[in-house]
Amino acid sequence: MPLNKYAEKALKNKQALVSSALYVNAGWFEGKLKSIWILADFLVIEAEAKHTKEINKIWGGLIPKNESLSNKAKKIPKNIQTSLNELAQAYFHLLKTIADIYKIDRHLRMGADQPELQTISNEVENFSALITQEKLLSKDFLNVVVSVFFKLQSHCHDLALLLENPSGTPLNPYVRRIRATKGGNAKAVGEDVLRSQFLVFLESMKGRTFPSKKAFWHQCWDEIFGILQIYQQKHIGKIDPKSKKKIIYGQDLKVESLERKFKQWCQNDPNFEYSWGNLFPPKKPPAESHK
Repeated sequence: MPLNKYAEKALKNKQALVSSALYVNAGWFEGKLKSIWILADFLVIEAEAKHTKEINKIWGGLIPKNESLSNKAKKIPKNIQTSLNELAQAYFHLLKTIADIYKIDRHLRMGADQPELQTISNEVENFSALITQEKLLSKDFLNVVVSVFFKLQSHCHDLALLLENPSGTPLNPYVRRIRATKGGNAKAVGEDVLRSQFLVFLESMKGRTFPSKKAFWHQCWDEIFGILQIYQQKHIGKIDPKSKKKIIYGQDLKVESLERKFKQWCQNDPNFEYSWGNLFPPKKPPAESHK
């Protein structure tokens, strides 16, 4: 049975192939399995091309040249170095899973008194020989072999993400969020100091009002510039008493950027929002028209 048009297109385009193998319905069961298998082949080749030095460590030398995915899987070492990076580990586990599928298939063939399946250089043909219509009707094959395809799909997902992410970016989204938060916090050391100084300034203007925010920035430019300049001179480079880290926030900050910062601080600090809002008279409701 030929693949449907979507599956055929997926086999020729990486983005469509990733989508077909990992996220969407390929059209029918065999098409889904084939998308996963061909994506595995595609990702292995890409990993070897982009991360040759690290992948070579798995093979103890040079990556096998001119070998199909199936042949590489059969030659993959049983164990790997613990020092390998996350991408190399994903590459290894993907090939190891392919090897596991062939081992299970060999075991089933031995039980049925059938010869071991031979693999060639053409990976599409290897898949077609492994996943036949007859086998897809076998309960034993579906329960044992096809279930391992879910594991293969997971390794494809991991390797695809790692190939797209910058080097050193952790695969685990929770770890990425924690790292990003720490990085953001490091860059923001001292922001609360600057915000508190502007809050004192706003509170000192209690009872004063401005017709618009534009008028505030125009009339108070000198005071705002002075507060920012004093902060940059006296605080940047010093140790923050709360975090015990060096203050680096705002070293390149300009007065022109503070209007945006004021909006952010109003969203995150109720006291700042209250003092800022008191500087502007409430808008009068439109006068009712009299007929």
